[in-house]
Amino acid sequence: MEKTRSLRTVYGTLEPAPSTYLYRGSKSDGRAGLQTLLNVKHHLPPSLHATRTPRNIDRKSNAPKRQFGTGTVFMRCVNSIMGVIAFLRVCWVAGHAGLGYASLVVTVGLITTFITSLSLAAISSNGEIGGGGLFWLISRNLGPAWGGSIGMLYCIAMAVGTALHTFGFAETITSFYTDPFTSSFVWDQRVICLIAIFIMLFVAIFGISFVMKLQTLLMIFLLVAIMSFLLGTVIPVSEATGYTGFSWDTLKSNYSPVWGDQSLAIVFAVYFPAAGGLLAGSSVSAELKDPQKSIGIGTFAAVIVTNVLYYLIVFLACGSVQGATLRENTLIMKDVSLWAPLLYAGLFAASLSSAISSLDSAPRILQAVAQDEIFPSKIVSFFAKMSKSGEPIRAYILSFIVAQICVLVGDLNLIAPILSNFMLLSYTLLNYAVFAIHRSEAISWRPSWKFYHPYVSLIGAIVSLASMLYMNLLFGLVSIIICLLFYYIIDKAGPEVNWGTCADSALYVEAVLNTLKLSALKSHIKTYRPSFLVFSSCTLQDVRQSSLMDGTTTDESDMELEIKIDFMEEEEEKEEQRVSRISQSVTQHNLYGSPSVLDLQLLAFVQTLWKSRGVVVCGHGIITEDETETVQELRLELLLRSNRLRQELTDFVQIHNIKGFVDVVHSNDRISALDQLLQSSGVGALRPNTAVFRLDIIRKPEELVETINHVLLSNHAIMLCSNIQNCVFDVGNMAWEKKTIDLWWMSDDGGFSLLIPFIMRLNEGYENLEFRIFSISTSKNPKKIAKHAATFSKMLSMFRIKATVETPNMIKSEVNHESETAQKIASLALTVKQYSMNAAYVYITLPLPNKISADQYCHLLHDLTDDLPPTILLRGTNEPVLTFDG
Repeated sequence: MEKTRSLRTVYGTLEPAPSTYLYRGSKSDGRAGLQTLLNVKHHLPPSLHATRTPRNIDRKSNAPKRQFGTGTVFMRCVNSIMGVIAFLRVCWVAGHAGLGYASLVVTVGLITTFITSLSLAAISSNGEIGGGGLFWLISRNLGPAWGGSIGMLYCIAMAVGTALHTFGFAETITSFYTDPFTSSFVWDQRVICLIAIFIMLFVAIFGISFVMKLQTLLMIFLLVAIMSFLLGTVIPVSEATGYTGFSWDTLKSNYSPVWGDQSLAIVFAVYFPAAGGLLAGSSVSAELKDPQKSIGIGTFAAVIVTNVLYYLIVFLACGSVQGATLRENTLIMKDVSLWAPLLYAGLFAASLSSAISSLDSAPRILQAVAQDEIFPSKIVSFFAKMSKSGEPIRAYILSFIVAQICVLVGDLNLIAPILSNFMLLSYTLLNYAVFAIHRSEAISWRPSWKFYHPYVSLIGAIVSLASMLYMNLLFGLVSIIICLLFYYIIDKAGPEVNWGTCADSALYVEAVLNTLKLSALKSHIKTYRPSFLVFSSCTLQDVRQSSLMDGTTTDESDMELEIKIDFMEEEEEKEEQRVSRISQSVTQHNLYGSPSVLDLQLLAFVQTLWKSRGVVVCGHGIITEDETETVQELRLELLLRSNRLRQELTDFVQIHNIKGFVDVVHSNDRISALDQLLQSSGVGALRPNTAVFRLDIIRKPEELVETINHVLLSNHAIMLCSNIQNCVFDVGNMAWEKKTIDLWWMSDDGGFSLLIPFIMRLNEGYENLEFRIFSISTSKNPKKIAKHAATFSKMLSMFRIKATVETPNMIKSEVNHESETAQKIASLALTVKQYSMNAAYVYITLPLPNKISADQYCHLLHDLTDDLPPTILLRGTNEPVLTFDG
């Protein structure tokens, strides 16, 4: 605990002074709640005192000690970069590619690693870093799916790298004798590798401190051996075949390539592991005292030093050894060295240090992936456990097994391209992450490392990807497919993490910019889309009695069984399946303890209109009529309950993939609540233009008439829904296909009454239902009726809408009403019941409440909809929403 934890603000309140411990992670531990600071808790019921904090994964148990600095990063990177390839294959590359192409190969490697090291320095300096190195950096910036996929690929690459570097050690050992102790030298090398990796496993398990000390010693041997070779090329002490000492003639003769059965792509693939390894330092990020500083500086310095050495090796080898010898003698560096045993020591040091570094890196990243629980399988979670000393023992064993399998493959030139592909794919995503974060304009992007440019990082990503595909197109495509497969698995699982990625930031910025552009556009009939405000309400007492709002929760297993939560994406989940699942939630589970808290049945119906791609706002009103609390207490309680209910409902609609937003208001009555939502919901052009609510939600006739008037006069269309509880969402049976969608289009409202049922028929499973449009004929003359039907059909064809037009005669009501309007509505009710009792949905143009009393109007609306299938009374604003124009 830091000293600053006890400091308080000069204001003399419970607020702490600004301090570092307050800003780690996403929790608000250490700060008093606003209810306490504002001294309002005594005005609130106990259920509102509780606070909720975001999920934050705790990795502090058995966490490794942060004890290393920049030198450790430099040392690990040098050991990984100057590995077995530097001693056994760089001269081979020079012999086949010649000085010109060999320099090009080294330059491409330099460009790739140089840009990547700049990107790594920038991204690692942008905030505190946990364990996992590359995985942590990618997952916290590009998201868990990309982080997990590249983390797994990097683990595989490091396990393969262990086998690769150990093979160099075994190849050197077998050069000491002429008779194999097994059936062949290949099996000799495999046996030596198996034994060496087994020993290295115990070295790694012994502890990171011991590994670091050992690697420091090995790095010294490695650098001394390299210097021995470099000096040997200019100081002629060797009498090896093909060695000429440094000569310009030799240099000129080795300038052009001699490919033989090789190619530039193969040579580059074999060389690139020598240019890799720059991520080795970041893999011990959890053990670094200051990873933001050490990773960038240590990696950048290692890249510069090692690439200078590679240029010198290529240049001096081409100038002092004949090309044929470079191509045929893989141990030519030993022959040229001032002292051969010193070169052997360096070769052993390079092989073993790189192998140990690879074997040590893979488990740490795998453990970090497992600890974050982003994979759905418990198999991955098995590797999250650490030993008491903080070592990932289980992950070590898995890496050991993978390395041993690679050893049994037994071909250094086959293993190297696999390592190259996965490393290049890692570099691609790392560089792209820097570009993406910068382009997302995230305010949190404030790296202390300033020597980078986002477009340079993008070039690095392109070069890395292009290099991978150039080396081996098939292997490259397979690597990409494997990466995408991991991505799909994680993304499909939908891990419950919130790391504030650049994708989230970019999505927000893009949404704001597009909303502004949309608001600047003038509306047009052809671009009209109905957008819905789905209104529901409950009393404050309902909310108080809700189990969820009181802080208790339903058993998670029951919740999962009954609600059947899944996370299928829109493009993969068919509309009728999604709507049916929402309906099951209605019938099987009373989520909030009160059925009026959220009108799920109405929401399920509106989801059948989602093909319009209009905005859907789940507007909810908390009604405070007949409350007896003081004004101050009531306002505070309503404020907090509204905010909490808004968050709960938002979570619910997201879990159930309901395409909509949530807004909650509180008011004295339902009319005022609906008015507030109509005025305030949405932003810019993304505002609801249609109010949708149940016919029976407003019981008083005067209030219903007033509500209809308010909605229409506020330039919103209206949809009054009745019998929604009878909606059928199982659209796959034969009985459903025989049903119809009926529209009783009684008066022209700009085409809104026709547009809504047409949109419903766009859903899969609804398009086969017969669409019938009824238009009451005022004449009894058959010719006039036929002419009326033909005119109506022609209008529909001009709208490009297929429907059957029917023109029944009105069935006159025997009940006498005071006004002509009431008489016609009553007669229409009888006619509708005559023709539409077996329909799937019935749409009727809403009659306006004029020339009729409120009581009679309300009574007639219920007569018009009672005993029918799901019925929607709808009316537009008399502004045209359909046009004959294309």
